[in-house]
Amino acid sequence: MIEWKREAGRGIFALLCAAALLMQSALPVYADTAEDGEAVSGEGIYSLEYFDRIAVNSISGRLTIRSGEEFAISFPNGWDETPGFSVQDEILVVSGRKNDAGAESTGGAVVLGEDEPAPESGESTAQGQSAEAEEAQAVTGEEPETVITIPAGVGLDTLRIAIKEGSLILEDITANSVTIQSGGGDMEMYNVSLGTVDIYSDIGAVAMSECTFNSINIGIGEGDVSVASGDSLERCRMELKTGTGDISYNGSSLGTQFMQPGSGKRFLTIQAGAGNIDISDQ
Repeated sequence: MIEWKREAGRGIFALLCAAALLMQSALPVYADTAEDGEAVSGEGIYSLEYFDRIAVNSISGRLTIRSGEEFAISFPNGWDETPGFSVQDEILVVSGRKNDAGAESTGGAVVLGEDEPAPESGESTAQGQSAEAEEAQAVTGEEPETVITIPAGVGLDTLRIAIKEGSLILEDITANSVTIQSGGGDMEMYNVSLGTVDIYSDIGAVAMSECTFNSINIGIGEGDVSVASGDSLERCRMELKTGTGDISYNGSSLGTQFMQPGSGKRFLTIQAGAGNIDISDQ
């Protein structure tokens, strides 16, 4: 348990440092973005230029990244916590920030300006949502949602996400390298093809289904983890541990620890402080 906390702490610290460096290097060069941030298909949906890398930092509510018809980002109407966004050098940067007079505003969304510094990694800049958004959330019981869409057939090189809390959904996407750090919230991934995946979460469930991958490393303090691989895991090297919970592999209970030496190049490593781990394949 102590060893897991140390390793998870190192991973989270490295991720936060990398996210901060990326945000600091990318944001200052953003200037007038008349093309990025142009509203399409109605208020709250914004067309974006081509990108194959995504960096998300300190946003609130639900984040969904999925395949769609074009490069775009959208937010709910009347939501005061809309994040800033811009594309530079084929990197989409999305940053939680104040929607105030110091930032360039386009129809309620914030297009990051040249003089707008990135918030410190992990720092919350949320100001509280409007009465309209709060009422809508109370009725539906759902979090306000930020949606990033990528045209079908376009794969991501890197996906870096650092969120203080809130749920995450990845659907119908391809990415070479994925790193996610979350203070709390559930993560769901459907029909995804991923290379290297690193996930660190304090609390919340992680569910991956119809997924293919080269390597997955998950460190979670508390929450259930399920991975349903679209490929056989017979040759995959696996190391699964949970402090409190049960590990199952294709329906067979394995206790709190399981290792499979494997003979292939794929890796699956999951360490949970408390929670069940459920692994299955074809």
